[in-house]
Amino acid sequence: SYPAIAWSTWMVSVAIFWSPFWFNPPDLPAGAAQRAPLLLLRPGRVERVKDDFAAWLMWMRDITDTSTGSTWFTWNKGQLEKARNEGNTQTNPWGTALRGVIGAIPTALLIVASITKLQNTRYDRWIVFGVLSGGFWLSMLTVVLLRALLLRHYQYRTWRLARTLVAAGILAFLICIIIFLPDQLSGGVGIKNLILIIFANFGAASFIVQVLLYIFRGSLTARRIVDTAYRLLDWFLGYFLFIFLFFFAFLYFVDKIQGALLFNFKFAKMLERSRLLEANYLTNFVDRAMERNKKVLKEELQHELSGPMRGQSSVVSDKQA
Repeated sequence: SYPAIAWSTWMVSVAIFWSPFWFNPPDLPAGAAQRAPLLLLRPGRVERVKDDFAAWLMWMRDITDTSTGSTWFTWNKGQLEKARNEGNTQTNPWGTALRGVIGAIPTALLIVASITKLQNTRYDRWIVFGVLSGGFWLSMLTVVLLRALLLRHYQYRTWRLARTLVAAGILAFLICIIIFLPDQLSGGVGIKNLILIIFANFGAASFIVQVLLYIFRGSLTARRIVDTAYRLLDWFLGYFLFIFLFFFAFLYFVDKIQGALLFNFKFAKMLERSRLLEANYLTNFVDRAMERNKKVLKEELQHELSGPMRGQSSVVSDKQA
């Protein structure tokens, strides 16, 4: 089964994904840890997460962050500078572009594998994938055009209402496909097939973005599409992370576990360091003792040898006299 095969890969991914947050322990105000109950709100920590979330929102909206002196646009430009050959430093640009496209071939193979793994569908799996994917991307295109039209006429309130309705519609569609809509009406999609279709669409978007990034470097339209795709991905990942951060900020036992583990880790490091220092001290002490012994033996030997030599010199001086 898939969980039995891929569980270790997912565990490593989760560890790499959350390690930057885990090894930055939260700072509570003085005495807050003693006053806060075990599972109640912790205002100090929640307020800090809210401040970080507000700073991240401004950074994503290209408002310069005072701590880093950058925006999302400047950061993304630096990340894609090498792939786009902004400084004309690549000796073989076409070879680099070819390697970039070849690197996207495994993604294309995963797309085909995901579609062929669709099971128990009333219609052909390619038809089911094409209809659902086409409907999704057509809906997204309609939303983008509607947003551009409303914002061009300064209809911000109408756009917020339309955005809310679209999000509610997507959520209702997913619930109907997964729970309420029977297989006879949904074409036998089901939750497993729906996950495969979403994964295949994400892989297709990634493949297209990588091709545009490496092949159409000089096209402003291609650059705008790539930047928009990466911005949407960062929006999704940011909200995904902050949902968990807000949830963990409410729970005090997370700090208890985290603090205990980090304390034990730090204590083990300090113990190891002290043992190393102690070993170095003993080694230096033995070396110094051996040097002192050698010096004392040398002085005693010189003293013993100098005694007979002084006696012989006195006898020679008496004979001469």
